[in-house]
Amino acid sequence: MEGDPGRAAFFDAVRRTLPLDPPLVGSGSWDALSDSLWEGIHGQRCERVVIVWPDAASFAEASPEEFRTALDVLADVAETLSDERATVGRPTELCVYIGR
Repeated sequence: MEGDPGRAAFFDAVRRTLPLDPPLVGSGSWDALSDSLWEGIHGQRCERVVIVWPDAASFAEASPEEFRTALDVLADVAETLSDERATVGRPTELCVYIGR
């Protein structure tokens, strides 16, 4: 995420690089991001998915509260994707690597 390290840049990077379903419009709702990302990854029908966020430090420094929220969203998506019940027997192992 070059330039603006904040929330809008994070949402833009997610839109550019990750599968979303339905497509995500705007950067106003963390819940919408979570739902769209969950469904986008689940729809890929992969057993394992890796997300690499190499430049997280600028977001963490510029917007620490929103950075924590982004981490919470990613953790929640990873947890629920691994749940047999939530995925109706088709879990996905999601691993998120966050760089500095």
